[in-house]
Amino acid sequence: MEGLGASTRFKEFLQDNGLDERIYTDCPDLPRYIRVNPRFADTCMSDVERELGAKLHPVSWLPGFYTVSGDVGIAGCSAYKEGRIYGIDAASGAAVAALQLSPGDHVLDLCAAPGAKMCMIADILNGAGSVTAVDIAQPRIATCRTLALKYKSPNCRLFLGDGSVFSVPPPSGSTCEVGKQRGRKKRAVAGSGSGPAPVAVTEALPEPFFCNFGGEAAPSYSESAEVAAEEGGGRQHIEINDTPTGSAAAGDHAEGEEDAPRYLRGENDRDEAKPKCGGVYYDAVLVDAECTHDGSIKHLTKYDKWGWDTFERRFLDPERIRSVTNLQRRLLRNGLARLKPGGYLVYSTCSFTRAQNEDVVCAVLQETNGAAELVPIACGEEWPGTPGFLEHTLRFDPRHSNTSGLFVARILKRSNGESTEVQAELAS
Repeated sequence: MEGLGASTRFKEFLQDNGLDERIYTDCPDLPRYIRVNPRFADTCMSDVERELGAKLHPVSWLPGFYTVSGDVGIAGCSAYKEGRIYGIDAASGAAVAALQLSPGDHVLDLCAAPGAKMCMIADILNGAGSVTAVDIAQPRIATCRTLALKYKSPNCRLFLGDGSVFSVPPPSGSTCEVGKQRGRKKRAVAGSGSGPAPVAVTEALPEPFFCNFGGEAAPSYSESAEVAAEEGGGRQHIEINDTPTGSAAAGDHAEGEEDAPRYLRGENDRDEAKPKCGGVYYDAVLVDAECTHDGSIKHLTKYDKWGWDTFERRFLDPERIRSVTNLQRRLLRNGLARLKPGGYLVYSTCSFTRAQNEDVVCAVLQETNGAAELVPIACGEEWPGTPGFLEHTLRFDPRHSNTSGLFVARILKRSNGESTEVQAELAS
């Protein structure tokens, strides 16, 4: 990326965030990462290698992941077309692994597009429990649907809505019972005023069912949509507005900054959490928040062509950063509101800026008055990341981890009975 050295504003950006310029200028050519669909665990990798004409290398620190040379395309490979392998960066896989999920968990993915992490979550749950995926943009939730259909991801609910106000509870045990063949179709309710409508659902396999898109016909499976999502390096860019959009569920409310600690409980969340039985709370929450994508080499290489003035205008403008970080704080607050006491939330972005990472986490945790805290990432010491600027946080970057850039933080929402102070805060 030759244009980096000529950008004075970019040098200031590096200095402000304590970043080494070599993260961008000296990074190696990144490999392509793939993950094996566990429903096709018998896939012969040597056959895949022959078809690709390239050697696959297991990722030692992330089971089920492989690398192949970055200039090798996988879209024409039969294993890819048949849904036996996924394209997903190892850093994104690490964010899911940090949740430490187990079958039976009900998981909320608040910023789900393009859907590769959603599919990985569903694979870990192995048909027990559920994954509820939310995204604010219809084209992006359609991409999630494309992946869920292609990979036959079990027990997925997809919602078109604003993750910062989303308040739909997990499915009850009766609606996501493992092995129960429902044999009937459910339709999304459009314009009911009762909150975001699910736009896609897959329940007990082998036959997934997909609802309508808010009264419009859902698009059919499109391989090009998935390829575009993978080649784009993650979430498609959208403009960010400070004002939450989308419908909140009935009884939900948008609180101001002064009421932020109340986000640790949802509306009508007075009862004890009901883990793994479709209660008020989710067992785990992933907030892979919308960001400026400055940690994504795939995004940054565009600016060698477009010019760094465009980069500065889109991603270094103070007003732009303020809008992004406001959204990120709202997403993290709501994620904690939907999480059961004793559950874990992973917050991640593909940005290197402190403002979008450590500062967001620190600000929201301070609002909780000790009811939520950063905790170590299990197996994180074995991962090729570097420590963040907050204890227990982790950063992936191309130079050190040979992956795209990613910030990862694991947060524990402490249980009600852990201390009198925490119990009072959660009940307030």
